[in-house]
Amino acid sequence: KFAPALAAQHLAGYLRGTEWWGQSFSEPESGSDLASLRTRAVDDGHGGFVVRGRKIWTSKALESEVCLLLARTDDVPADATAAERFGGLSLFLVDLDPRYVDIRPLPKAGRNAVASCEVFYDELPVEPGLYGGHPDGAAGAVARLTDTFSYFTIWSNVVVAISATLL
Repeated sequence: KFAPALAAQHLAGYLRGTEWWGQSFSEPESGSDLASLRTRAVDDGHGGFVVRGRKIWTSKALESEVCLLLARTDDVPADATAAERFGGLSLFLVDLDPRYVDIRPLPKAGRNAVASCEVFYDELPVEPGLYGGHPDGAAGAVARLTDTFSYFTIWSNVVVAISATLL
């Protein structure tokens, strides 16, 4: 619906298990309150974006070549309602290019804990076509969905929701 070319390029590999995607939603200042995200994706004037910011608890970052990223593309007024704070979020599938991305593993909080990382995005260029959502579409829906439920119980449903949204 929003990015069929993006889905055609990446979704089959993810569903076959031959391509890993990281999940880059939470931020140190936001935690699981995704409506308060500060990572920015700025229009580069050529159909792409440039990402700046920091994410935490990014699962699969070390094993992945790409990452699902929620970033703010539009500002939200200070007096916005809880529902309106999800406006201005966009969903991207970004390359974890080490020239622009610094991935730092976080210590595990137990033997069976999920491996997570802190990820720093420093002027990461996002090519046209790797944009999978906009403030009134996929990104807001995904953010509201993941903000409502636990990451661990909802992750597979998020992938299905993203898949349905992109197709």
